Amino acid sequence: MQETFLIQTIARVPVEPVTLDQVKEHLRVSNTDTDSILSAYIEAARNYVENATGRSLVTQTIRFTMSQFYDYLYLPKGSVQSISHVRYVDSSGAEQTVDPSNYVLVGGGGDASYIQRAQNGVWPAHKCQANAVRITYIAGYPPS
Repeated sequence: MQETFLIQTIARVPVEPVTLDQVKEHLRVSNTDTDSILSAYIEAARNYVENATGRSLVTQTIRFTMSQFYDYLYLPKGSVQSISHVRYVDSSGAEQTVDPSNYVLVGGGGDASYIQRAQNGVWPAHKCQANAVRITYIAGYPPS
C-alpha cells in the first residue's frame, strides 16, 4: 500500500500575525473603504508564507494522518506547541488513544518537530489501512 499523508487544519485562532490597523497605518489609509480587501490580503499573505515555509504563523490545531506508525513521526507545519493526542485504529477497527507516556515530542517550537517512542515505549499494533494513525497537535506562534 502506498503511503498517503493528510494534513488538516482543524481550528485556527482568529488572529492574524499582522492587524488591519497595522497595515492601514503602514499604507497611510484612514478610511474604512478598503478594510475588507486589506483583511483578505492579510489572510492570503499568511497562507502564502505558511505554505512556502511549512510553518504555522498563528496558533492552530492540526491533524496529521497516515497509514502506520514510524520510528520518527515528523510533524508538518512546524512550531509545535503541544500534542493533543495520538490515535489509531486497532486490529478490530476500534479507535484507540496512545498513552502519552509511550511517546515524546522532540524539537517542539522548532523547525524539526517530531514524535518518537519514549525510551521504553512501543507503538501499538494497528489495522493495515489508510488513515489508521492520527496525530492532533497545536502549532504556531501565540498572538503577541
